[in-house]
Amino acid sequence: MSRHHAALRQEGARWVLEDLTDPGNALVIQDRFVSSRHLQVTRHEACFHVRDLNSTNGTYLDQEEG
Repeated sequence: MSRHHAALRQEGARWVLEDLTDPGNALVIQDRFVSSRHLQVTRHEACFHVRDLNSTNGTYLDQEEG
């Protein structure tokens, strides 16, 4: 059983979601509605879990608030 964690961090005017197990893998999010501490993504085997970290604007996946 393997668990991977990702973090969303701010780099100037952009946001980066990166896999903490491999800093070379990153998804850049440039959006003024993304909070400095917005969401957490965890991977457990083949499933990814997204959790909102009490962000101001919420987190939406496929138009569904989570």
